[in-house]
Amino acid sequence: MKKLSLKVAEQHPDLIIWPETATPFFFQQAREYQPMVLDIPNKTNAFLLFGSPSFKGERGKVNYYNSAYLASPAKEITGRYDKIHLVPYGEYVPLGEILSLGSLGKDREF
Repeated sequence: MKKLSLKVAEQHPDLIIWPETATPFFFQQAREYQPMVLDIPNKTNAFLLFGSPSFKGERGKVNYYNSAYLASPAKEITGRYDKIHLVPYGEYVPLGEILSLGSLGKDREF
């Protein structure tokens, strides 16, 4: 992702968006990986939106989330969104032969 981000930076974007699973580690505690990720918006002078699993301890238990982080060119996390409704499937529509999605058709991956 780093190589592609640096390449697209040649076009001077304001925002670079990585796929949801580009950082498959707990960014909030991965101190060894945080500098590598935060270096991208700094080097590209563009905000970086990326996904990472996260967790919060609440009422004596741990809750896990799919989160989206927004990193600034100043190497700061300026926002985080925790997905409220987790969906079990993201790559295809379960029961696609029964459920219709209009113009997408049956059994079509998107």
